[in-house]
Amino acid sequence: MHSNNDSIDTVLEKNSNSKSWKRFFSKRNIIILILALTIPFGVGYLWQTTQGESATTTETKTYTVEKGNLSTTISSDGNVVAEDGVTVSFSTTGVNITEVYVKQGENVKAGDKLAKIDTTDMEFDLKSAQNSLTSAYANYNSKVAGATDTEIQISQKSVDNAQANLEKVRSDNTTNIKQAQIKLDNLNKDLASIQTGDSTSDSNIEAIENSYTSAILKAGSISLDVKSALKVAEDILDDDNSFYYSLGATDLTTFHQAENSYSSLVTQYQNYITTYGSLESVSDTDKVMEKVSAMLDISQSMEKMLKLLYATLENTVASTNLTESAIASYQSSVSSQQAKMKSAEESITSAKQNINSTLLSKNDKKTSLEESIEDAEISLADTKKKAASSEQSAVNSLEVAQLNYLKLTEPTSNVDLATLRAQINSAKISLDKVEYKIEQATLTAPINGEIVELDGQVGDRIIQDNNETFCTILNKDTFFVKVSIEEAEINQIVKGQKVIVTFDAIPDIEVEGEANFISLTSSMDNSGIVTYPVKILLKDWSDVPIKEGMTAYVDFVVGEANDVLIVPTAAVAKNGDKNIVVMENGESREVVTGFTDGTNVAIASGLVEGDIIAANASAVTSTSNTESSKAATGSAAGATLKGAFTEEEITKLKAMSEDERKAFLESKGIDVTEMGKMGGNTSGGRPPG
Repeated sequence: MHSNNDSIDTVLEKNSNSKSWKRFFSKRNIIILILALTIPFGVGYLWQTTQGESATTTETKTYTVEKGNLSTTISSDGNVVAEDGVTVSFSTTGVNITEVYVKQGENVKAGDKLAKIDTTDMEFDLKSAQNSLTSAYANYNSKVAGATDTEIQISQKSVDNAQANLEKVRSDNTTNIKQAQIKLDNLNKDLASIQTGDSTSDSNIEAIENSYTSAILKAGSISLDVKSALKVAEDILDDDNSFYYSLGATDLTTFHQAENSYSSLVTQYQNYITTYGSLESVSDTDKVMEKVSAMLDISQSMEKMLKLLYATLENTVASTNLTESAIASYQSSVSSQQAKMKSAEESITSAKQNINSTLLSKNDKKTSLEESIEDAEISLADTKKKAASSEQSAVNSLEVAQLNYLKLTEPTSNVDLATLRAQINSAKISLDKVEYKIEQATLTAPINGEIVELDGQVGDRIIQDNNETFCTILNKDTFFVKVSIEEAEINQIVKGQKVIVTFDAIPDIEVEGEANFISLTSSMDNSGIVTYPVKILLKDWSDVPIKEGMTAYVDFVVGEANDVLIVPTAAVAKNGDKNIVVMENGESREVVTGFTDGTNVAIASGLVEGDIIAANASAVTSTSNTESSKAATGSAAGATLKGAFTEEEITKLKAMSEDERKAFLESKGIDVTEMGKMGGNTSGGRPPG
């Protein structure tokens, strides 16, 4: 089984493990295997015989690129058996049975509904898969159409805003650091004044008045920042902006929390303006403290609301109505307002502390000043640290905005388009899986027959995947194929898996089936190989003359890709870390490979249907062997394969010693000595080269 990410080297290596080799070791070819084991010294001879032919000049062949289907399979062989019943079970676990349509003893026809399980979660998954596919198509169409003038203008505005924000952050940081330093310097001066006894009552009064005045000014400045932040939130949450009705917010809980928080803030801010907006003097100190505390509450509430708003934007899906550039611009604006509110909260807190500190007595003030100086030193260091962090964040936002602008304005590459098409295909596959899962939620009868055992009822919970029987249907005319799968491959087989079956006795006929039963118990043969019995239910075989006991060859489909560009794996070569093909005119072209079945490989980009390429990208011309070497080995080859062996003779050959085997072969007219000389290899190993 090959994944879409297999390198071309891996593809070429896995090509040697193709289905044809597995078929070579099937029962109908066991005579060849016995000959290879019984006459090892003849292998070298046959090798020499074929060397002259394999070294002939290889002509460069071409291949026309076309669309088709690829699949990878697990192959096995078994026999057709006639059984009198099938067990039917659900393929999904952790859900309850909601409907049962049949009764025990009732006759049903293939396709009749038997039961249904709860599909509530599946319906949610279906909507999610549909939205993902819609989004993938929208992204692809948007890239193909290119950015609109409006989108480019929005992106440019995001760059300008990010640049302006960076400059403002740097200015604010400079101011904040300067204020923190001034505060520390003033505290040190006040402490020195108290220690030298220079502090007077008048100076204390003046300091108190100054602290109240400063607090009023800070509250007024922060009020403007709050008003600006409310405007940003209004632009995002306003219904006229169609944010809610686009693909938009996927986390509606956070979105509504942001809306409610915004509404509460508007009311809180309006009450603040009504109550304290005109207070600009320190005549009523209690009123000043109320105003400062009210502004602190508003800034803290605003910080929480902005956090919810940013979380909403993070959980927003871009669409034609709400582009990635617009979302990025909103995020940048919200981040900028968050930084302002954080700074405002610290500033107003500092103002309150400053008022309180000026009201202390001289002795208490000395102790308080010492503590305040320590806090101010920590605050100064923290302010510098936050300044560096906020500036770096602003720089990052600017770089992201610039990068988004470049992506928006530069033409989309073929590789990007191929990636977007792959995303569409992936979304389609996910949608198909959910739809298939919903389809399988209704259990149907695989055959005509009678319900002889009914083990499920409404309300039962499906617990054991693929092994919990719902009912047993009896029909003596039903055919199965039984095979044994080795333990290394059994985990790739699942109940309901698509199977293609062919028959030795019916050439050129394929019958579709599905894996109906996978045993939980294993068996071990004399060679120590562990296998698990698997039963395949045949479908639509009424027109095929299948008989009990026929040898059947089974391909379990474990991966497939449909309607893709296909080329032979040999047509793709490695050039460093790139995959290339050779065009008809000799030009090398880079390609992106995808799914492979080992023989052919899908091309995701680099070629179009109808292109003509070299069928073997690394074809070389070798020197031909002489006709005389062909003649020298030809007659002996005929002697080596002279005669045929019966089953009884094959059994005897396997039990013979080497001398007994040689004597037996010579009795059949095969010159063992001559074969050993011609072959040059009697040890059973492969000839060199």
